[in-house]
Amino acid sequence: MGPTGEKTRTSTRWAAAPAPKRDRLRPLGTPPPPPPPAAASTRARLKLVARAAAPLMPYMEPLACPSPPPAAESSSEPSSLDRAVSWTLRAADCDDDGVTDWVCTDTAGHRGVIRSAAGCSVEDQDTGWPTAPDSYCPALLACARPDFWCDPNLVRTESWTLSAADCDDDGVTDWVCTDTASHRGVIRSTAGCSVEDQDTGWPTAPDSYCPTLL
Repeated sequence: MGPTGEKTRTSTRWAAAPAPKRDRLRPLGTPPPPPPPAAASTRARLKLVARAAAPLMPYMEPLACPSPPPAAESSSEPSSLDRAVSWTLRAADCDDDGVTDWVCTDTAGHRGVIRSAAGCSVEDQDTGWPTAPDSYCPALLACARPDFWCDPNLVRTESWTLSAADCDDDGVTDWVCTDTASHRGVIRSTAGCSVEDQDTGWPTAPDSYCPTLL
């Protein structure tokens, strides 16, 4: 009796298991196919995955602009300018679009930004090199200034003057506050953009804090 209470047929014709599909499709007299090859190496597997994913790459949103290529190696001695200037490369999401951008500054005050908003172009007209505006990457090209520090809304009552300049030639905009009583202070990138008096020098910041303005 079967599970439903019906009689089951037990003849050889009904009970015999069907032949595997590959045996039924292979002509009689042909040898069986060889066994599958051993598992491919990890590198080979990655190549296969990359090949399969290649058609999709143009439609996949990148997570970062490609970093700038390294400077070409040279056996010749660098010029005095090359020795005097050093570059700093930093990464940040400058325009809050979820894509990492690249900011390059040097000790001569030059700066540029590889921006996702500009298609990650490295052309000077797109990076702004050598005078990229603060707006290209506010997080890295300018010290943040809290409203309470030299508040422009209180300039008339406090006789404050707020100025911006790259005081230490590192490519980052600093803030200088002065008043008619000869008080002065500087929010400096070299001091971590701190607004504490011991870091800004307020109210007697030395000239060295911003030679171009003090």
